Amino acid sequence: MLGMTALGWLAVTQIRRSAGTIYGLGLALFDGLLFPLLVFDFLVYRGINSDFLGSLFVPPLLVLEYFIVRKVWRRCLRPDE
Repeated sequence: MLGMTALGWLAVTQIRRSAGTIYGLGLALFDGLLFPLLVFDFLVYRGINSDFLGSLFVPPLLVLEYFIVRKVWRRCLRPDE
């Protein structure tokens, strides 16, 4: 899984350098972010001992992950500086 994440980020850099001739940025970002976000979710839920507390953390965690993905997506769409 770590290799898939690394290949996803390599694909992101190649797609960004291609200046629009290579497509698939969304899929490459999905591949690059899936494993790190799953590990983050696992670590958060591992620290919670109660099912009730775990269910309370789901909505804020999803909102946090949404903003993480949105920030990365917007950064990848920005032209190189």
